[in-house]
Formats: sequence, C-alpha cells, structure tokens
Amino acid sequence: MEGDAGEVDDLVMEHKVFRNYCRTTFLGVVNKRLTDEQKSFIQSTPFAWVMLLGDKVKMSRTLLRELCSRWVERRQSFLIRCEVVPLSLVDVCLGLGLRVVGEKIDLHKAADESHTKTLFESNNINVKMIFDEIMKFDNDGCIEDFCRLYILLCLSEFLLPNRMGIVHSGLFSVLDDLGQLKKFNWGLVVYEYLVNSLCSASMCITNESSTSHIHIFGCVYLLQIWALEHLFSYKTKVHPRRIKFPRILNWMDFTLGDHEIAYALEKNLVIVHLPVSKEEFENVIVKEAFEEGRHAYNILKPTKDDIGKMLKKLQKWFIELRTRLFDYQC
Repeated sequence: MEGDAGEVDDLVMEHKVFRNYCRTTFLGVVNKRLTDEQKSFIQSTPFAWVMLLGDKVKMSRTLLRELCSRWVERRQSFLIRCEVVPLSLVDVCLGLGLRVVGEKIDLHKAADESHTKTLFESNNINVKMIFDEIMKFDNDGCIEDFCRLYILLCLSEFLLPNRMGIVHSGLFSVLDDLGQLKKFNWGLVVYEYLVNSLCSASMCITNESSTSHIHIFGCVYLLQIWALEHLFSYKTKVHPRRIKFPRILNWMDFTLGDHEIAYALEKNLVIVHLPVSKEEFENVIVKEAFEEGRHAYNILKPTKDDIGKMLKKLQKWFIELRTRLFDYQC
C-alpha cells in the first residue's frame, strides 16, 4: 500500500484503542505438556523455537500505538525523529528465525482435499478448536498429526492471528507434507500479513477515522522485538547475555513501561542497521536473508515532506501542552 507518514493529532490518538490478537495463551499451556517424542519431532521443523515460548508473551499497547502513528507506508518503515528505520525481512529472520526465501504461501488457497483439514469435523476452524484437539490428543496417536496441529496452533495464535481467530485456509495443505515445510517462505507471509495490517491502521489514523478501535492483525510481537533491537540496545549492556537465535528468545522476559517507551522514542540512540553475530551469520537462513534483503539496509533519509508532517504533529502537541499548562495555572 502506498502513502505517506500521516499527520497525527494527539487528541485523536488519545481516543483510539489499539487491539491486537497475537497471543501465546494456548501455546504456553501446550508447551508445558509436550512429551520428549513430540519435542523431538517438532525440533526438526522451522518452528522448533516456539516450544520455548511461555503463555504470557504480549505486546505493549502503548508501544503499538506509538509505532502505528510513526509508520511510513510507502517505505515500510518507522519514522523515529529524523531517521527512517525499516521493518525488513531481515528483522523477521533475526527476530523469529523464519526463512525469507523459498516458495510463497497463499493463505487463501482452498483446502478441499487436505489431510490436515480432516483432523477437524467443522469447516470453519478457529484457534480454540485447534487447542481442544491437541488437549484431547492421545499420546499413542499419530505423531505427525500432533505436529500438524501444533504448528497450526503456532501459526494461527501467534504468527498469523486475525480478529476472529479463524485459521487461514491456505495453511492446511501446506502442513500435509511435514517434510517439505522448510521449502516455504514463512518469513515473507508473516511479514506481508503484518505490514498490510499496519498500513490499514496507519490510514485510519491519518484520515482521522471516527472508529474508536483500531485492530492490528499478524505477529504484532515482532514489533516489540524490533523496538527492543533498534531503540533499546542499551538493555543488552545492562543485562549482558549470550545472543540467542532467533532473537525473540532474548526478549521474552522484558517488559516496557510507558515512560520508558516515550523516552526511547524521543531520546534513545536509534540503531538503523542491526549488528549480527558471527554465530548468527553462520546460519544458512540468516545468510539468505541478508542476500535477499540487502536493499533494506540501504540508508534511507526522510524526505522534506516526511519531516514537514512530523513537525506539524509536534507543533500540535506543543500547542495542546501549552493550553493544558495555562488551564492548570488558572
């Protein structure tokens, strides 16, 4: 979607409620019940890291609001002060450990003859139904079918969630052949689904839509990983740790307060190009990501139009602040 960074009125933003549907509620419960055999089988898929997620991995609503207001649609980037910082496929690869090359996935493809679809009695399948099937799964049952259900839950609850929790029809046939999962471009489908939602949200904000609730679909938690990597780099120095891959495993225990978020957006050092460890770059999918996304690491400078619109926003903010101070003094 094309467009410019919107001129956002803070008074309008105060009345907007930002909702997202990226959760690990069911995944966290299932992860505590996995058998050694199930873990071993899942370990061979692109989603092995999901087994380490707890049940309380959540996105800061304040951070979500702030990032949505700074989204530059035509650049697929965030305008942080005078820096245009991209949300790229490399961020997806480093953050979620997903391959960003390979065969594309059509989320809307019909699943009429899918074996995975036959694991359910209903035609319209949601996240809760997947969870229920997993919870009643007999440990003596087919390990391949359990793995299909587990990955379907991972995709539908955390990586590709939507408002109604409905499973995308195109996922069923992809999961039929577990041996072929690594050939697909999982990173791209996660990226595009999230970016499309960000663009829709940005349009609602820019056009000052009367809607009071703005819904963001997709793996919104990726935005928190992005912010922690690009805006809160000092945390890795305050809390030194071995860099894990994917990087989501470094940040699951971190929370961000509203004051900390506001300060970071106005004062913190902005890391435009993420450093990569030697160990990470030895990973094949990381090498692929950098080769595929080299253009994303070109230095992007904000246009005069981008800066002008951000200055208008700041002017409105200062006028409102001055009015509030005057009212307070009176």
